[in-house]
This record gives sequence, structure tokens and C-alpha cells, in this order.
Amino acid sequence: MNMSIAPSGFETMEEWIVHQLYEQPKVNHMTHTLFEQLERVLQAEPTRRDTESQLRAAMGQPPLSDDAHIEEPKLEYGAVQYAVETLIQEGLAKGDRNSGVGGVYFTGLKLTAKGEATAIRQKRKRAEGAEALADASERAKQIEGPPRSFEGIVREIHERKSKEAEDEKPTG
Repeated sequence: MNMSIAPSGFETMEEWIVHQLYEQPKVNHMTHTLFEQLERVLQAEPTRRDTESQLRAAMGQPPLSDDAHIEEPKLEYGAVQYAVETLIQEGLAKGDRNSGVGGVYFTGLKLTAKGEATAIRQKRKRAEGAEALADASERAKQIEGPPRSFEGIVREIHERKSKEAEDEKPTG
């Protein structure tokens, strides 16, 4: 069971669930509905293969071959149930315990006061992180200047070499 699956912007599945419960307090959250929501969110994100290809392109490396296999994580219902149980165990959430063919699940999930405080802390931490990233990106743009094309760089090198060659010619 892979417990580490979480959407972009969230460190853990538990953090994502706390966010969902906080941002949608009037929704009747259940283990089943959280699983379905998380599955849709994860499907909308770029695959690991796409991300790897983008990184390789940014570093000037050749794209992945069609034969290259990258294991994509698969969300399992049991992982969501485990995350919900973890939040209840830690006193961050509460809900009604039920059982069915697949075992125990929870309905009517809500945050406790401790869970709400945690959600607010996490929300502020993500906002601060996004702000810091935007600031760093802006500073990098100021340092680097506008993006340059490969052709522009080659042209600059040729111009510099031509100027150096002219400077080295004897004047006479």
C-alpha cells in the first residue's frame, strides 16, 4: 500500500484530507468520497513521465525513449482509509464509523478544533511557500535578464570572436 501519494502542493495525503475537510465544511465527507475526489485530482496532474521529460528538456538532455518505463503510483482505497484513521487517531478529525463489504469506513467526517487549527497552519504555510517561490522567481528573472535563445547565444559568440580577431589584426 503506497501511503505517500499526495497531490501537488501537499506533503501527505493526510494534509490534503485536512485541507478538503476545512475548505468544504458543509459537505458530507466519507472515506469513499475522499478516495474518489483524490483519484480525480491525481488524474488531472502531470504524470511522472511527463514531469521527467520536462526536466530533461530543461537540462538539455534527450527525451526519454519510448522503451523507458516509469512506474506511476496507483491510489488505493486502503491508503485513504489509513489516512482518515490516522487523522482520527491524532485527534484532528472525527466521524461515524461504519462497516461494509470492504471493511470499516467513515462517514460524516469533520475536523475537530485541533484539526481546524492544523488546517489553518497548513494553509498559511502553503501561502508563505507560494509567496517565497514567487519572490525567488522574480529575483532570478532580474538577475538573469530576459530569456535568450540558442541562436542568440551562438550569434553573440560569433560576434565576440569576430571582434577579437579584428582587435588582433596588426594596424599598419
